[in-house]
Amino acid sequence: MAPAMGFAVPLLSILHGVITLLGVCAMVSLLATGTIGGLTLPANVPVWVAAVLLLMVYGILVGPLKLARRACYRGAGRPGWSWSVVFLLDSVVSIALVVALVWLAIHFSPELRKAVHSIPSLAHQAKDDVRTWWQEQR
Repeated sequence: MAPAMGFAVPLLSILHGVITLLGVCAMVSLLATGTIGGLTLPANVPVWVAAVLLLMVYGILVGPLKLARRACYRGAGRPGWSWSVVFLLDSVVSIALVVALVWLAIHFSPELRKAVHSIPSLAHQAKDDVRTWWQEQR
């Protein structure tokens, strides 16, 4: 394994975790307050459309990082050696890091805690908006 890969994989994992954490916080903010980082949505854009667009932006940002990590795994492999265990461990650590950071953010931020508690009612509202929109299309 090249020494650069030993540096690249953790760096890519940390970047992926940071972007995921920012995406989760942006989604919670959007669903709870209708704003993202203080930026309000245009009046004619429903919250669920903004949520879908936010997920698309997240995918666009995270996709290259995932591809680069997987390229590092393939480049580090030797014939007969499987890096799937390393990939699995890296994925588990990334998920655990994001869950821990989100838990800490919710635990220490009253605004975020309030936003998380309002998600079920906002999900029901989004469901009703989609149902109404769908019936209008018929």
